[in-house]
Amino acid sequence: MTIPTTGQLVCSNAGRDQGSYYIVTRIIDEKLVEVANGSSRKLNSSKRKNIKHLKILPYVDEELGSRLELQQSNDHELVKALNKLLQKKIKQH
Repeated sequence: MTIPTTGQLVCSNAGRDQGSYYIVTRIIDEKLVEVANGSSRKLNSSKRKNIKHLKILPYVDEELGSRLELQQSNDHELVKALNKLLQKKIKQH
């Protein structure tokens, strides 16, 4: 099982939020991560998700990942990064 990195784009495969896109904000352990999108799911109320319930996409914002690890990011930056990564995803399809 692939463990995502902080700042990586993921899509929920299970639960009420199925089909929603998030950015990994924290890695809890090899099975759990916290995700947020900056709008409906803010950084201060990140959602815990089991990795097997996520589709891990190959798009990472490394700068945001570093800022998240240092807890120096905000919801506005998260929304901008999410939109940028989604644009990359759309361009490659």
